[in-house]
Order: sequence, then C-alpha cells, then structure tokens
Amino acid sequence: MNIKSIINTMLYILFLQASLNAKTVTPPPQVAVSPSRFEITYDKKMKTYALTLINYSDHKIKARISLSNWTLEGDKIKELPPTPQSLDQWMLITPLNVRVAPHSTQTVRFAIRPRTKPAPGEHRAMIWIDQVQDSQFENEGIQAKFKFGVAVYLYVPPISPKGKLQKLSAVSKAKTIEVTLKFSNSGNVHDRFKGTLSLWKANSPLSEEERNAILSQNIKNTYLISKEAVPTKPLLPKIQQTIKVFLKKPKSKGPYILYLHGVFKDEKEFTKKQIVIVK
Repeated sequence: MNIKSIINTMLYILFLQASLNAKTVTPPPQVAVSPSRFEITYDKKMKTYALTLINYSDHKIKARISLSNWTLEGDKIKELPPTPQSLDQWMLITPLNVRVAPHSTQTVRFAIRPRTKPAPGEHRAMIWIDQVQDSQFENEGIQAKFKFGVAVYLYVPPISPKGKLQKLSAVSKAKTIEVTLKFSNSGNVHDRFKGTLSLWKANSPLSEEERNAILSQNIKNTYLISKEAVPTKPLLPKIQQTIKVFLKKPKSKGPYILYLHGVFKDEKEFTKKQIVIVK
C-alpha cells in the first residue's frame, strides 16, 4: 500500500461523501480505505477479497458495514433496490460491525456467490461504511456521523466498454472558459475517460506531438494559455454523462483553439479541437 494509493482513496471518499448530502456536524475522522475500488472478472472459482480500513486518528472508530445496488445520476451516487442480477445480492461480507483502534487497521472480507446464473456484462455493488456514535453502536436506528463507499464491479465475460465523446463545446464566460463534455457508453461495462483540456493561441505553429509533449512534461510555453485535467469518472453502461471543466480565460479578446486529448479504456488516443471566441 503506497501513499499515492491512500491519497487517491481519500479523494474518492470525499467525492462519495459529497454525493450523499450528509449532515455532518463535526469533521470526519482521519480514515482511509484500500483499495479505493474493486474490479473483478468472474470465474467459477471466486476467491475472498479484503478491504482495509485505516485509522490515522488518536481516537477509536466504530463503523457499520452494509451493501447496496447503485447507479449514477450526474455526479451523485444513487442507491437502487436489489435485483436478482445485482451484485449486492451475491456478496457475503464480514464483519458487519467494525472497531478500528487509533493508528491501526481493520480488515473487512467479502466473497461473491451468485444465486443465479450471471448475465454477461457488469454487476455493481457499493460497500458502505457508516461511522456510528459509541453510545449508540449496539442500538437500532443509529445516526451516521459520516458515510462513504467503495465500489465493487464484477465483470462477466464477454464484456465490451464502448465509451464515446458525443459533444465538445465551450463558452466564454466573465472569468473562465466553460467547457462541456458529453459522453455515452453503448457497451455492457463501464468505461473511463482520461484526458486533458488545453487552450492555445490561434497562431500556434506547434504540432500535435509538440503540444502533447508540453502538456505531459508540464513545460511552460508562450502559446499555451491554460490546461486542466478532465475528472476521471465511471461512464456507466447505457447512461449519458455530462462533465464541465473550467479553464482560465485569456486576457486578450479574439479566437483561440481548445484541444481535448485523451483515451478510453481501449487505449486508442484521440484529439478533438474547438474554436473559442473570447469577447
């Protein structure tokens, strides 16, 4: 387990917390989990998997573990009722109540035992971790202080992620360039797009290879106005997703060229460009 993995996990936790509209009075404790998500390919000899909770604080943490089916609505996690094909119905997880000592760890283990024949494609579950008040830990109807989740994806072959960029548009606002990316996924498992948006002067003589080298090596260049990484989010099957990114607006009016360079899971890189008029 490395520092980068832990940091990415904590950021992922914050994303899930924001999506749940939690009413937290006190800041959440210094807690992380590893790994941040599970991506598992199904076979008939399924093993047991382990999730580690890490407590960096000086206080003992108590939490309750639960499972649910889920989807995405925009940036928000939406819990769904279980179905015969939802992964939450096939998972056996233990323990359901955990206590993590200060500066210590606790392991939660789970196995996957399908009750019906798994259909090809993606089956999802969310492992929810709710911190609970010490005095209420053994009581029913407890109130969570914080709640975060770890996504579990089960892939049943044959699988095919088919993410696609449907639209790239940009509008000059008062202080920023607002970029809208619309994605779709016609496959049977989720896809992920990893890419960078960059705004360049229209008279730039640089080739695509030169631009990509400047971006990847973080080199300053007089033709480069601004750049931002596109947030990497799961593009679930049969669901369209819109992502907005805000770039620094240039001081001078006139035309500029917006480039989107990135890759889906198929690892075929591509570049799209858009003319942006700054008024």
